This record gives sequence, C-alpha cells and structure tokens, in this order.
Amino acid sequence: MFLALLEDYRRCQDFRIKYEQFGTPVSCTENDSYFDGDRHYHVANLYRRVFSNVVEDIVVTLEDDVFPESQSIIKMLNVMHKNKDALGAIGAVYAMPYSTELICAGFGDSYWERTIRLDELNREPLIVDYIGGGCTLWNREFIDADKIKADWPSYLGWDAVLCRNLRQQGLKIMLHCETKCKHIPANKWKHENCSR
Repeated sequence: MFLALLEDYRRCQDFRIKYEQFGTPVSCTENDSYFDGDRHYHVANLYRRVFSNVVEDIVVTLEDDVFPESQSIIKMLNVMHKNKDALGAIGAVYAMPYSTELICAGFGDSYWERTIRLDELNREPLIVDYIGGGCTLWNREFIDADKIKADWPSYLGWDAVLCRNLRQQGLKIMLHCETKCKHIPANKWKHENCSR
C-alpha cells in the first residue's frame, strides 16, 4: 500500500538530486502554453482514470516536474493522519510554472480569485481554497473520481476543481508551509535528457 510508494520515493531521491541543477523555475515566455485549455482537460482525464482505480485511503500525487525536499511526503502524511476527518487535501509549497513569486495555492469561492505570494508564507500550515496537485496528499474517502475534471472557463485545473468539491463537503484544504518543492516548468527540460 502506501509503504511501497514511500520505498519508490526513497529510490527516486537520487533522481531528484541529479536534476537539482535546474534550480528554481523561471518565468515562461508569451509563446508558452500553460493557459492552453486542451492541456488541462487532457491532464484531468488522466487523473480521473487514476483516481478511479485507487482504493487506498490516501492518494499521493507527485508530478514529474515537481521535486520535493527529503521527508516531504512523510511530514504531510503525519498531518493528514492527525486531521483525517477534517482534511480533504494537504499540499506542498511550489512555484507556479509561470512565476517564481507566486505559489500554486490560492483563495476563491467558485473560482481561483487570488494566488498566494511566496513572501506571504510563514512556517504555520495555512488553510486555503485551492492547492496544486504536484506534490499533494488527497483524502480518497471523499473523492468522487467521476467529478475530476478541468473547469478551464474558470481557469480551474483538475486539482482546483477537486479542492472545490472537497470544500463543498465541508473539508479543509491545507498548504503545508514547511514542505517545499522545486518546480521545473515543462518547457525548461526535456524528458529525453532524463533517465531513471
């Protein structure tokens, strides 16, 4: 179950360290397609398929362009276990793919109204409305996989839609401010240059 994932995570540490040379993300150019809706609908379809087949009580999403610090998953898992009945998700801090000053977390009722700035954070966990799914633990008990979708007219990717659904059930979404990740935008590195 989850222990197998932790073992895979430990084995991936050498891979993560090898690619730290890419450093922090840089701003995207106007030719980049982060806001291309088709990209977000495609990703939502992939996650809907994944969540439909997972039976464990906690789902970890760790995307290939997000590199967590050592022990990040374990730190978030400890918080999730202590707050399992109240938390829908807990995520790590990482930069938006188009700005090093903004993190992938924000506030807003039905849409993402305000993105959190990195300089707003302290060490305390922060209850937010939305977090990115790049390095996140999800409370599977409350997730209806059929509702995982992108709402791109509102600029909500699959992860933000899932956060909104969890909040509508009365659950909290938490940003674990002590857990930080590097986020390398997809246009800044090539998969063919990486070997696992």
